Amino acid sequence: LFFSTGSFQRFENLQAQARVSSHDLSNGVTTALWEKDNHHWLARSVSLDDLAWEVTVLNDTDVVNKNVRNATLFSFGGCIAFGLLMLLFRERQLKLRSQNETRQALARNEAQQKAIINHAQVGLLLIDSQGLIRFANKMALQQFAVLMKLILNRPIAELVVEEGDPLVNRLLTNLDWDAFSPLIGYESVGVRGDGTEFPLMISVRKMLPEISPTLKELALEKDESRQFLVTVIDISRRKGLEMELKRANNSLETKVEERTKALSEAQNELIQAGKMAALGRMSTAVVHELNQPLTAIRNYVAICKQLLNKPEMLTENLTEIDLLTQHMAQITSQLKTYAYKKPEDKQPVSIQMVIEHSLLLFKKRIADEQVELTTRLPEKVLYVLGDNARLEQVMVNLINNGLDAMRAQSPRQLSIEVVCKEKVLITISDSGTGIAEELLDSLFDPFVTSKKIGDGLGLGLAIVKSIIRDLEGDIVVGQCQLGGASFTVILPLFSEEH
Repeated sequence: LFFSTGSFQRFENLQAQARVSSHDLSNGVTTALWEKDNHHWLARSVSLDDLAWEVTVLNDTDVVNKNVRNATLFSFGGCIAFGLLMLLFRERQLKLRSQNETRQALARNEAQQKAIINHAQVGLLLIDSQGLIRFANKMALQQFAVLMKLILNRPIAELVVEEGDPLVNRLLTNLDWDAFSPLIGYESVGVRGDGTEFPLMISVRKMLPEISPTLKELALEKDESRQFLVTVIDISRRKGLEMELKRANNSLETKVEERTKALSEAQNELIQAGKMAALGRMSTAVVHELNQPLTAIRNYVAICKQLLNKPEMLTENLTEIDLLTQHMAQITSQLKTYAYKKPEDKQPVSIQMVIEHSLLLFKKRIADEQVELTTRLPEKVLYVLGDNARLEQVMVNLINNGLDAMRAQSPRQLSIEVVCKEKVLITISDSGTGIAEELLDSLFDPFVTSKKIGDGLGLGLAIVKSIIRDLEGDIVVGQCQLGGASFTVILPLFSEEH
């Protein structure tokens, strides 16, 4: 006898079916796994001895698999529910722990704030809108020499003498919350508990608790939080020192008057000597500044002698000589301005043009000394307010100093970089010997130089500093990555808006 829940309608030859596996159970039931068209059935067979029958029941394994999946899903869902329950319990424990820690932290902060207030080196008073004292720290009690019970609910105006600063008295007697303006660092006179007076510095500010805006408005409406913090500093010691200083100044004035008469005659002699020294320094500066373009002219003349048979190149060199002579004329025309006052007539000057003109003076020297020149100039033309001749003086002096510093060095590298930020920064760096540390502080003073006697008088950087100062700029010196010195000229940027 054969019952089937699947596609086995008639079963003529059981051996034709593929039996995958078979197991005999202890209750006499034989189970087997059958396969047909890639589909599986579970066969359970039992023998009926009295009828000599064998009953086989086939069940589709999809039903068993479905039951297994359902059981797995129910187990998984139960685990998730248990996990969520444990997570909720853990969150509650953490929340309770956090609340306890917060309360402990608030208690510690409150104790710390009280300790800070009581140990502050200034007197602190808390007053209400009526000017009554609601709190005073230990320093305030010490300054006014009064007990806490005697100062509480006492008007703050009673602690300040009426003859003191009228603004302080008027403010302390009429504390208008809406029209209140903070009082900071005003000097007045305080009254101690025994009636003695002492100088003090007082400050008054509004003080509101750190609460939500809604609660703050409600507190203000009820006039519960309209309080002011008064800071009091005893300045008795400072006033005593001021009196001693005043007495010392009075005695010094007498001595100064006596010494002034003695120095007056010496000063007149020094003025005359100073005029002569200034004349000597000016003449030396003229020689120093004109020597460089003269050297360049001599170089161009030497080149012209070699190019007599080349008219085109000769014309170019003669043009350069003409430009140099014009440049010398500009320098001499500004000597008076440099000696007495800075030029009043300033024009926008192109930084790129100043650098290019300055480098033309050293074109032959750079080639002869095999100097590796690097220039990094922005594409946009940058302008500063000044005049060409004085700015070229700055560039020429700095470039010449860099070349002089590399005479005995190898390789020779000279770098000129222009950066535009809020101001124009012109950096000239060389691979020379650098600057001795003992010369850095006095490098821009007249007659300070690291060159040998006869190679320079030490006026070049002094002139550079003077010109840059007249142009409202600055110059910074330091060491560079090339190994030598680095000079950065900082000048205000001139824009179309200006």
